[in-house]
Amino acid sequence: MDAGASGVGCAAIQSALSMGCEVFTTASSDKKLAALRKFLTIDRINYRQQCFVDEIKRLTQGQGVDIIIDFVGGDHLAKSIVCAALDATIVQLAMLGGALVIDAILRGDCNGGLPDTEYVT
Repeated sequence: MDAGASGVGCAAIQSALSMGCEVFTTASSDKKLAALRKFLTIDRINYRQQCFVDEIKRLTQGQGVDIIIDFVGGDHLAKSIVCAALDATIVQLAMLGGALVIDAILRGDCNGGLPDTEYVT
C-alpha cells in the first residue's frame, strides 16, 4: 500500500486488516509513519530512507506481495511490479508521478529493474 498515511491509504489499510491480510505500507516521512502506529500489525516503510523494494523482498522472504495499490505510477510502478508476487494484482489508483514507466525499468532503480527481461525502446 503506497501513501498509507493518506485518507484513502488508511481506509484501504483498515479494509485489508478486516479481511485478515498482512499489510505493508510506505510513506515519505517518519512523522507520517508514526500516525500509522494505531495499526499495530502493519509493516511501515519510509521510502525516502529505505528502498521499499528491498524491504518488501526481505519481509516476504523474496515472495513479493499479492495485491499492490499504487497511487504514484510513473517510475514508481516499475518498483511495484518487482514487489509483486506471481499472479499478483496491481491496482493503479492514481498517477501522481506521471504515466511513463520505462525510464525506471531501464535504469533498474533500487534493484527495481525486472531481471532477465529484454526491453525494446
